[in-house]
Amino acid sequence: KAPEAHLYLAKQMWEEANHCQAFEYVLETFPLDKEKIYQQHLITPSIKAKEDWISNFLAKMDERLDIETIEGKRDFVRNLVAYNIVMEGIWFYSGFMVALSFRQRKQLRNFGSMIDWVLRDESLHLKFGINLILTILEENPEIVDEGFGEEIKNIIITGVEMETAYNKDMFPRGILGLNADYVNQYVRYVADRRLEELGFEPHFHDTNPAKWMASATDTLELVNFFESQNTSYEVNARANKENKDEGEKEVV
Repeated sequence: KAPEAHLYLAKQMWEEANHCQAFEYVLETFPLDKEKIYQQHLITPSIKAKEDWISNFLAKMDERLDIETIEGKRDFVRNLVAYNIVMEGIWFYSGFMVALSFRQRKQLRNFGSMIDWVLRDESLHLKFGINLILTILEENPEIVDEGFGEEIKNIIITGVEMETAYNKDMFPRGILGLNADYVNQYVRYVADRRLEELGFEPHFHDTNPAKWMASATDTLELVNFFESQNTSYEVNARANKENKDEGEKEVV
């Protein structure tokens, strides 16, 4: 019910709409069988399983959810863990690593720049979700017990298992230095970081196979303006204002 949370969620919805538009542009631009691509969530079992799984959590987030009850509060936390931690904090990061690995090889550089923008938004969505979950648990200690904690941990582990199956379908064979084992090791590494952020012990104990991703997830990045465009909203907003001011001067 916090007004600041409502305001941030409105901003997040706007950002997600931008992401959808960006990825739709990519799908429409790349030389792909578009009909086949858009049907994948129906015909590929691992994709459909992920869609059905997350939909089951989202279906409970309607007007019937009573967050005044202990079970209602737990359902709310379950949804946050599934959506913010698993989907945005693990599944999306798996995709980000795959996409940005091409840029590491000097390929699809503009696509990589687009991913930078999406990644910066999603990293904030993830941090918001983590902070919201921890705040709810702190303010409602009655919902926390050993059984509920184990349930939350199992939601994350299940999410990893589903992403593992998906990556095996996506990479039946290796391509350009990528294979399912490499990507799934990164998934397990990221999942352990998410568990730690929620106060759990690591579960998988994998090392990071893509250490270069640490720089990609840094929210403040300095770039050479003669070579690239800075993905910081603050810098770009200031640049747009300066361009507007210059245009007004020319008119005068």
